[in-house]
Amino acid sequence: MISPWTSPTVDHPVLALPALDRVNAAGLINSPVDVQVAVDSAFIAVWNGQYLNLDQGLVVLAEGFGRLSVAARGRANVYEKQTANDYVTDLDLGLELLIREWIRLNRPNDRVIGEEGSKDVIQLGDTVWFVDPVDGTSNFVDGSDDVSLHVGVLQDGIPVASVVGLPFQNRVAGFSVTVSRESGRRGFIIGTEFRNSETVESITFSRILERANALPHRVKSIGVNIVDLLEGRIDAFYKPKAKLWDVLGPAALVFNHFGDAFDITMVYEQNDGIRRLDLFRTRFDVAVIDHLNRRHALNCRAGLVMIIPKNRPELSELITEEVSRCMSLSL
Repeated sequence: MISPWTSPTVDHPVLALPALDRVNAAGLINSPVDVQVAVDSAFIAVWNGQYLNLDQGLVVLAEGFGRLSVAARGRANVYEKQTANDYVTDLDLGLELLIREWIRLNRPNDRVIGEEGSKDVIQLGDTVWFVDPVDGTSNFVDGSDDVSLHVGVLQDGIPVASVVGLPFQNRVAGFSVTVSRESGRRGFIIGTEFRNSETVESITFSRILERANALPHRVKSIGVNIVDLLEGRIDAFYKPKAKLWDVLGPAALVFNHFGDAFDITMVYEQNDGIRRLDLFRTRFDVAVIDHLNRRHALNCRAGLVMIIPKNRPELSELITEEVSRCMSLSL
């Protein structure tokens, strides 16, 4: 028997994984898999809209969602998307529904661009949530700990809040969370993300590493890659044909904590040529908004995103050149 999903309360401090009620389209039901975890009073307070600031509230929510992710491993059903080896699980679907439900209850005028759900049309002045509930779904399925949850909140391209949850490392990164960076490492390391089957991306990466005299770092989770950069384990990162829910949340953390040390850019094609956008420093204009709406209506691939240390400015042109040589920047 299908039962309706209920919010956690003081009297019932339990967070259950939901699913969409496709019979009564506006409602939520409990997930086909019985996954639930206990939550504390802090989570319940934030769920009900009681928080000092948005970033601190997101950290609390991400901690609860992380416990739900751990509980769902080995139990969530796995479904294949339209392309081979591209998976979605009950956890991906359920976590995004939870985030959307919280936004609906607490910030109903905000827009949402989520991996698993609808992509709202956005306008100048909108506060927009970029949501990736499970970055590294294949890792989650295979038992790897390289899994992350991203939520980035921007208004006209300027970060309002951001959080990256690392559920299998039992930690969360946010604007309000202190960052410790590693030091003393030798060699310059560049990170990226692509599947083993993506031959062009592999060739491009090899060419970039050779020209930059750099060492490779590749994890099949963009969030884990960028947290590695945030914490000093790698030096630079790039992702061609990026979907913004994959990168904006983690990249906003780098900007918030170490923005003076990195250039964070998106390069994409327009009818009149190549455009380079200085992410988080430059407000979105009408042309950028139009580009994003068109990409979200098509395949969501917005452009080449790079996080480059300011003391290696030549890398931006080098990476753009090699990516352009082998593939489209955004198509």
